[in-house]
Amino acid sequence: TAQSIINKYVNVIGGVTAIEKISTYKEESLMLVENFQMKLSTQKEQGKLFLKTVSAMGNTVQKTVYNNNNGYKLEMGKKEKNIMEAHDLLEHKEASYICPEMYFEKWGYHIELKGIETINEADAYLVEVIDVLGKKKYLYFDAATGFKVRELVSEEGVLITFNYNSIDYKEFTGVKFPIKYVQSASAQSIVITIADILINQKLNPKDFE
Repeated sequence: TAQSIINKYVNVIGGVTAIEKISTYKEESLMLVENFQMKLSTQKEQGKLFLKTVSAMGNTVQKTVYNNNNGYKLEMGKKEKNIMEAHDLLEHKEASYICPEMYFEKWGYHIELKGIETINEADAYLVEVIDVLGKKKYLYFDAATGFKVRELVSEEGVLITFNYNSIDYKEFTGVKFPIKYVQSASAQSIVITIADILINQKLNPKDFE
């Protein structure tokens, strides 16, 4: 079943107990976009806070802030969305969790096993996820290892693909995270390499204002 596949994934990345021990998460990454390098910084507190900042040459290009059911997006220094719409808020609340898949059932999401496809030359289970607002996404889990190897989401009509590889999952304080992945949309691919992950470090509340 779809739930047993998700349960296997949760266990293979570290298990419920280890994941729930994480209260805050900080990540520093490098993004390579057609030979142009940018920095990506992510901070989160489980279920409460989420911050993503993209910067280039010292300047903030994009910033997304979620703070306890409020949020906004900043594009090139200008607030694009002062108040996030309902689906944006739900999406970023979900993103504030270390492993949102762990809570799909509790949140009332509909999950269904749709079949098996070949990803990275291996069988992968395709699971359809529909959130409480009716938005769909598709998750692929390696049939042998249990790791998530692909995610398909639609953002404002554009299909975005996240490709992971089982061998790129590395352990930080008992939980495994992919330290390299590729994000593709339209004809553009972005290679994201995680330089550092800090677990349970104090976050600065001002960063989320």
